[in-house]
Order: sequence, then structure tokens, then C-alpha cells
Amino acid sequence: MPVASNEIIPGFILNGQKYRKTQTDVIESLDTFVPLEMNCNRKYYIEHKGERFPIKQVVSEITGQPRSSFLASDAYRILLNLGFEIKNLDYS
Repeated sequence: MPVASNEIIPGFILNGQKYRKTQTDVIESLDTFVPLEMNCNRKYYIEHKGERFPIKQVVSEITGQPRSSFLASDAYRILLNLGFEIKNLDYS
């Protein structure tokens, strides 16, 4: 079925690749991997079932792209646009 021109298709572009992912897709994927330990190199995260998932790890898992191929700001933008609350690990 063709998509109406005013219909919004969920998803994002990362490194020139288009991904059709929804918040539900991301939430379902969070149950399939163990979150990396939070440290000073991983200060932004989303919470799921009481666990902290570093945002770059989440985006890497849902896209298959290595974490080194994109910036934290890319992951932040993607997850924020999908409706997630991004939290900041406070080291003070």
C-alpha cells in the first residue's frame, strides 16, 4: 500500500543508511543484550527494567553499525526522536 505524503514513517538515517525503527522495536531489542558498564566514557544512557543502557550501545545494537562509526550526539538525537528519555550519569 502506498504511503500518503503526509504520513510519518518512523525511523532515522545514520551514516547514510535509512532505518525503519520505532520505540517499540528498540525496547524489544533491549531484552536481547547485556548493557555495558557505565563509566566516564559512557555518560548518557536510557533506562529499561532498572538497567542503564549506554546510548551508543543501543544504537549500535539496533543498526548493526559499530559504536566507533558514529558519535554520541547521533545516538542521542536518534533515541530522543524515538521518544526516549536520555539520562546523564552524574560524576560530581
